Amino acid sequence: MFRYVVFTSIILLIRTYSVLAQEDTLSKSKVRMSAETALIFASGVQPPFWLRTNTYGSVPPHSTSGLAVVEGDFQSNKRANSPQLRLHIGVVSQLSKKSNFIIQTGEANFQYKGLDIYAGRRKEIIGIGDTLLSSGFYAWSGNALPLPKLHIGTKGFLPLQFTKDFVSLQGTLAHGWFGKGEAATDYYLHQKTMFVRLGKPFHRLKLYAGVAHYAQWGGYAPLLIGLNRTDPTGAMPKSFKDFMYVVIAKNKPQTPNISSYDSINTIGNHIATLDLAISYRFPNSEWLFYHQHPAETEVGISQNFPDGLYGISWSNTKSSKAQVRIKRILVEVLSTLDQSMRYDKKWGYLGDDYFNNSQYMDGWTYRRHLIGTPFVTLRTDSRPEWYDAMGGINEKNYRLINGNAVQMIYAGIQGTYRNNTHIVVKLAYSQNHIYYINGVGYQKYLSQFSGYVEVKQKVQSIKNCYIKFALGLDKGDWLPNNLGAHFSIQKTGFW
Repeated sequence: MFRYVVFTSIILLIRTYSVLAQEDTLSKSKVRMSAETALIFASGVQPPFWLRTNTYGSVPPHSTSGLAVVEGDFQSNKRANSPQLRLHIGVVSQLSKKSNFIIQTGEANFQYKGLDIYAGRRKEIIGIGDTLLSSGFYAWSGNALPLPKLHIGTKGFLPLQFTKDFVSLQGTLAHGWFGKGEAATDYYLHQKTMFVRLGKPFHRLKLYAGVAHYAQWGGYAPLLIGLNRTDPTGAMPKSFKDFMYVVIAKNKPQTPNISSYDSINTIGNHIATLDLAISYRFPNSEWLFYHQHPAETEVGISQNFPDGLYGISWSNTKSSKAQVRIKRILVEVLSTLDQSMRYDKKWGYLGDDYFNNSQYMDGWTYRRHLIGTPFVTLRTDSRPEWYDAMGGINEKNYRLINGNAVQMIYAGIQGTYRNNTHIVVKLAYSQNHIYYINGVGYQKYLSQFSGYVEVKQKVQSIKNCYIKFALGLDKGDWLPNNLGAHFSIQKTGFW
């Protein structure tokens, strides 16, 4: 098996490299191609945490595997303020115990001035924060394979002229398809975001605030027939009227032929974040402070503090020819312990149970990957003894996510050596809390450390070619102890 993986990966690299290694004489052309071939090794049953997370679902869940990634991008017009049509395709060939071919990204995109419309799959990280070094944004982190969407939004922040460009807005509206999950099928994604920025791009101080709202809705869940969570056929509300209730997150919707579960809740599984941030630019550096606050119910907006993701980012903006240069440092803290745990006279103890849902029992996942922060854990990623920490597979309250009560601190560093060697370090310590008892609290917590070091070296003799080597380590009581390595070669070309 190992020989097959190595041999096939080398062949794929030779093929893609032979296409892309020509001299880059047309850097202003409309077509851009890139290819990467990688080998991954691990002592455990799957790659360590940092080698497989936040990779848009590209890394196979096996200890020894190979990857071949090819992306192509065509842009019809590069002139400023002109309509632009962009076509993009990105495919991944996974070579492991179960080889697979994935269309990871693929979109038709139209942009004009501040308008951005696309159909297909796009790599996205949604929220306000440090997108370059984050451990993973709370609700939409780039951990899972991109969902297919119809999307309309702004291209970055658009200034409002009547405020003399002091106020800028960024917004999106999208409809997506989850397709077939393990517990539900043919269900949809509703997404909308709105962020505001106070301050012009060149201002030293800028303030940010906004909200991102997502919902899983529609579809079928045959496993829930007879439990009053669906209609008698296993269907969940999916009419246009139901969709409008999803858009406004209406509580206790007045619509016929819905289950008793839907009639006393909102239609669909709703996930939201309230984002706040402050950035300040000094002469040689820039600081960013941010918070992404989770809200899965109205109560969660105000009663689950201090839950959420907190970040402090420092960026080095000073030009320097020093051999060793620190470019970026980020510290993040994540807490999800509160979960709006509260007592109701009628229903007893209630809570948001982040990313889990009694109708969409796959939870906030897509193709067995968390859509949000990867520090919320799938049952099969933890140690086997914790698989059923939140319900067994034969139980009606089964959850694909078994670890959503976590406290985590993370540090990330980016730097360069002699401008040709790029170095990234990621260190995270977390505590996963399990076995919650109403009115008492969590009965056990499990400590975990995950570390990562990456070195990316530019190949001097080949233009736009890089070699990358990375090590990942997991040590603790929540994830299996693991040590792994990633080796890859990447080449970019233009036509």
